[in-house]
Amino acid sequence: MDSKAKYLGLPSVYGKHKGEFFAFLLEKVLLKMQGWKQKLLSQAGREILIKSVIQAIPNYAMQCYLLPKNLLNKLMAYVRRFFWGGDSHELAKKGPHPSWLWSSILHGRDLLLQGVRWQVGNE
Repeated sequence: MDSKAKYLGLPSVYGKHKGEFFAFLLEKVLLKMQGWKQKLLSQAGREILIKSVIQAIPNYAMQCYLLPKNLLNKLMAYVRRFFWGGDSHELAKKGPHPSWLWSSILHGRDLLLQGVRWQVGNE
């Protein structure tokens, strides 16, 4: 039997290295995401695209097989990068009436960007 044989779009035979056989899922996800302009979409628009398109691609394969953890981690990394738009957390601004929590988060972010960190023994 051919090692690349597929039935209903999934590999019919796989061996020890399942990551190779399911790499086509990552390729499909990347091809879909390359055509999207994340800067032109709102965060809600990106969320809708991810939920309706990206999560649907590996859905059938996940119903039939237990996918390798490293493959799922790569998939989630691509989705997170697309959703958050790269370094958008560094672009977050304080609004005209920020809450105490949001002000604290932005203050902590600014300290981390400056390279400040606490170590045991610091006073």
